[in-house]
Amino acid sequence: MIGIWGPSGIGKTTIARVAYSKFSNNFQLSVFMESLEVNYTRPFSDDYSAKLHLQQQFMSQITNQNDMKISHLGVVKDRLKDKKVLVVLDGVDQSMQLDAMAKET
Repeated sequence: MIGIWGPSGIGKTTIARVAYSKFSNNFQLSVFMESLEVNYTRPFSDDYSAKLHLQQQFMSQITNQNDMKISHLGVVKDRLKDKKVLVVLDGVDQSMQLDAMAKET
């Protein structure tokens, strides 16, 4: 895992896009997820629901299927366990977002 952080407007997203463009062809699946701060601010009843929503967005993007629904947090790990996957998350501003995408469930 590589993190790029700093104040707004210094080129973090540009650096991430260049890295994604350069390395994505080395992976079976790749996704560049943007504006996670916007997607996470919707009201959710609990942390589990928020994490499930982020993982559903991720699965929709990585499989190119709109509005994909998943039943539990282990689905992503089960579906991608044998794949080489590049995931770039842009706009992560809360640890919950990173937990939803990268923490063991």
